[in-house]
Amino acid sequence: MDEESSFEESQQDDPPLEVAKECGMCKHPMKDPVSTNCGHGFCWQCINDYVQSIPAEAMMCCPVCFLDIEAYTLILE
Repeated sequence: MDEESSFEESQQDDPPLEVAKECGMCKHPMKDPVSTNCGHGFCWQCINDYVQSIPAEAMMCCPVCFLDIEAYTLILE
């Protein structure tokens, strides 16, 4: 098998970009999607549960890339 046909076959396994994004936490299609300031997407309920679990004095970070985030920067999509 040459490199070109190998590349084409691997491309067929990748889902199209238009497919619904999955939640960065539960890995299901996002329900009531929310984005962080770093651009990662989550279900509203998943990120809300995460935010509620963080102690008030702790810095909150993105569960995917660990960039500092603030609850007020969450963006409804």
